[in-house]
Amino acid sequence: MPTQIMEVKKPKHLKKRPFIYLYRISCRVLLSLITLHSILTKLAVEDIKKVSKTFIGRRQDVFINPKGPLNLLRGYIGNRNGYMYNKRFYSSEIDTDYALSKKEISSKNEQVYKFTRTPVNEYAW
Repeated sequence: MPTQIMEVKKPKHLKKRPFIYLYRISCRVLLSLITLHSILTKLAVEDIKKVSKTFIGRRQDVFINPKGPLNLLRGYIGNRNGYMYNKRFYSSEIDTDYALSKKEISSKNEQVYKFTRTPVNEYAW
């Protein structure tokens, strides 16, 4: 009587996968984490108002002035509208000192300029 040899096939989930599958999985997990982080870190206006009314300090007698420059709601609105990036350059409260002066003409007959920035003079009035 002849004997039959049967082939045993491994289930699909136990087969060795190429490295590219591991790379794809890790990229998907990383993208999911970044998306989750950006979703969970957004603050609502109600949360900002609640934090603004919170008293801090040992005696719970310090709070953020709602009409002052540290107002969280003002910062939130400014950031959402894109004003924070330009605040440093267009603000009248910040005194910046920049200078652009000519240097000698280079060997290629091109004008070269020297840019000078004095960070000491960048202070709020």
